[in-house]
Amino acid sequence: RRPLPRIPPPSPAPAPARQETPSRHRPLAALVMASIGSAVFQLLLIKLAECLFGPFRDTFALVLGLVFAGIAGGSYAVKRWRLGFGPLMVITSWGLTVLLCAFPLLARAYAAWHPLLPAPLAKFLFLLLAAGLPTAGFGATIPALLRRHLPEKQAAGGVAQASGRLLFWSSLANALGFLLMVFVLHPRLDYGVILMTVILCAAASALILAPRSRSAVAALFLALAATLLGPRFWDENLLYLGHTAFDSPADLDEARNELGLPQTFKGPQDVFSILPTKSGPRFFINGYISMTLDSPWEPLVGAVAASYAPRLDRALILGVGSGNTAGVVGQLFAHTDGVEINGVVLANLHRMRAYNFGIVQNPRVRLIHDDAIHFVKEQGPRYSLVVNTVTTPLYFSSAKLYTEDFLTAVKARLTPDGLYVTWVDSRVGDEGIQIMLRTLSRVFGHVALAWVRSSYFLLLCSDQPIAPYNGLAVAREPALAAAFRSRFQIEPAWVAYCLLAPDISPLIGDPNGVANRLDYPALEFAMSRLRQRGYERFKTAVEVQQNLGAVEQRIAPYLDFDPVAFTVHAERLLGDCRFTRRWLRQATARLPDFVSRRKALLRRIEPRLAAAADTADAYHKAGFRLLKAGLYREAIELFRTALAKNPRRNNTYFNIGACYEYLGEYEAALANYRKELEVDPDDEDVAYRLGRVYVKMGRFADALPFLRQAVDQGPTGWRWYYLGRAQEGLGDRQAAHASYRRGLELAPGHARIRQALTRIGANP
Repeated sequence: RRPLPRIPPPSPAPAPARQETPSRHRPLAALVMASIGSAVFQLLLIKLAECLFGPFRDTFALVLGLVFAGIAGGSYAVKRWRLGFGPLMVITSWGLTVLLCAFPLLARAYAAWHPLLPAPLAKFLFLLLAAGLPTAGFGATIPALLRRHLPEKQAAGGVAQASGRLLFWSSLANALGFLLMVFVLHPRLDYGVILMTVILCAAASALILAPRSRSAVAALFLALAATLLGPRFWDENLLYLGHTAFDSPADLDEARNELGLPQTFKGPQDVFSILPTKSGPRFFINGYISMTLDSPWEPLVGAVAASYAPRLDRALILGVGSGNTAGVVGQLFAHTDGVEINGVVLANLHRMRAYNFGIVQNPRVRLIHDDAIHFVKEQGPRYSLVVNTVTTPLYFSSAKLYTEDFLTAVKARLTPDGLYVTWVDSRVGDEGIQIMLRTLSRVFGHVALAWVRSSYFLLLCSDQPIAPYNGLAVAREPALAAAFRSRFQIEPAWVAYCLLAPDISPLIGDPNGVANRLDYPALEFAMSRLRQRGYERFKTAVEVQQNLGAVEQRIAPYLDFDPVAFTVHAERLLGDCRFTRRWLRQATARLPDFVSRRKALLRRIEPRLAAAADTADAYHKAGFRLLKAGLYREAIELFRTALAKNPRRNNTYFNIGACYEYLGEYEAALANYRKELEVDPDDEDVAYRLGRVYVKMGRFADALPFLRQAVDQGPTGWRWYYLGRAQEGLGDRQAAHASYRRGLELAPGHARIRQALTRIGANP
């Protein structure tokens, strides 16, 4: 038999080609690193959005919406293009690097389209362009790992187990990232450096998963590029301009020119800064900028509140902020509690001691780090005065402090005759202020309206009639009285004159309308519908109800009431507004010698208050008030004193020239107008004034070039009128007729132009 063929033994199967397969723990480690970066980035994005959009509730909602959209979009991209974790981190690093380097351009683009688009759309579009890629990349990390890097998911039940395990570790890493941001990164690093840290986290996660892969190399290259280019392109100061600076490119440029080098102080979640600007230092918190720290308005709030308090024993301030209001109250009361929710603000109050009367060093003031609502609802002593200086209800969660529920809790902490003072500005709108008035009137038996500025009002609330029981409190406190005179040029004996309406009942349009409650936040609903700030209907109603006699009747039993001093005080602080004009008309009707008495008072008070400040600005402003009152000789003296303090004080020579012009001393007027050009060569009003004086002198040929320059710089009815006068004086009646016509187009009611046209005839 033939032997059977020998069958060789089977050769061993060839070993598979070696691949860089991550170990069991590498995917988890990479996910942990990416999740830490994701948490830091989400918190950073909220802070960036607050600085650009404002610390509103809808800001948080927009960021949260983008994060959810990023999870969905990133997950779809992983499925559609079969992306692995490494390429995904490269895309994420690229998006973060673009945000780091292109942030100034994106911010300017947002300012450009902000006026053109609905506000929510403009904000979301900015977020999408600035952070769309990073949020999608971080949101798709788990799907990317499940698709390519976890082979055990193929086993029965593997997907559920693997995804659950990844979610568990990702959640823990997110929590760690939040803690890292709150306790380490945010208090210590600038936002640009934090963004670089996030880029490093994304690159490190790709490196951990596959150290020798192309994705790891690309991610590391982007991290290096961000480290080198970021400091060159990132502009941290953009975040300290305030959200209103991004309303338009012009606003952005103006804010940039105004801002100096910010002093920045950070807490776990808040950023506080003292902003040096050309108009004075300003208080900044999380994108919100308040008034200048050296302005009189906040101290005046404390002074008015104390003047109308029944006693000066115990006071409570809700929302210490810069301490400007609380500092005044602390100087006047035997004991003051100041509650502030923001720890970083409390920690830096000493930096603002020049503006808050050294509130930190005042032994009669106790500063408390707490939420105002929580503090008010605790058991504790009762107060004769409670002042709410928390930000306008437009910001943060401040609207809760304007609810009927909160006001009821405040009333329980007041003495039976105690006074509650809150404030309102034009950002709540006409509907919003009606809701506020109705809510207050349902809790308190008496509500009065006081003014601080023409659109900044105080609401004085009590169950007893509102009156200046301590109207001279500021004047009797020597240090405070001296500060009001020198720092603010406010006569302290007149502080209680800030009463506008002793009773707000006639100002409530519908007493049965909706009130603001926690279970129905009508004020927030009204503000969300507001498209334009202002409450013109309310101000008109206040003007109609203005009654100098009613104010006198409320003040006179407790304080000597001088109608002349009352109007002078209003003019100094409110300026030329509808309220002062109405009071001036009423005072003139009541007092036959009002004009002479007013001039006599101005002659006494303006030099005295200017001397108390002893600065060029104070003398200049006092001189300008005398100029407006027709006291030209006295005004010139004050202007000369201002120039002695500062020889290049802008507009001072101009105003001296105006005084001489109105006195008919034209050569002196010309000399001072020309000196103004030496101080400010770009002053466009000087050419018009020179031309006008030459016309009054009958020197029409000299006037002509100046007036032609004036109408080129800024045509107005008056400028065309005087150009026509010069042309008419030179015998060119046809040119004069054309100038008068153009002036009449700009000012149809201009009586002088109509008279001139009648004089030269219709067909010159």
